[in-house]
Amino acid sequence: MTAQNVTPAEEAAAARASERYEQVVAPEGGTWTRSEGKDAGRALLEAALGGPEAVEMAIGRPHAGASKKGITPSRSVRWGVERIERAEAIAAAEGIEFSALARRAVDEYVERHTA
Repeated sequence: MTAQNVTPAEEAAAARASERYEQVVAPEGGTWTRSEGKDAGRALLEAALGGPEAVEMAIGRPHAGASKKGITPSRSVRWGVERIERAEAIAAAEGIEFSALARRAVDEYVERHTA
């Protein structure tokens, strides 16, 4: 679609959209948020969801061992089908996630083999 072949109906729809979305004042119950850089998206989420705590809840729990500003490195490991099945059975019996069992196993091994 170009400016030359816009139908009257399309022009009217565009005008309605402009009136609705290009407002000088915030919609009733809403607020405007402005932020630049890496925190711009976060500011919009906080405004939309009601604050930083609501954003944390929406995003989900942090990775294991991570503080609010921490980084949790990850590693990809080839386990083998039988090993995974056995480990998943143990994790299910203990009511924990596979990843928690894997971390525990690594912790125990490192503890036993550290001088």
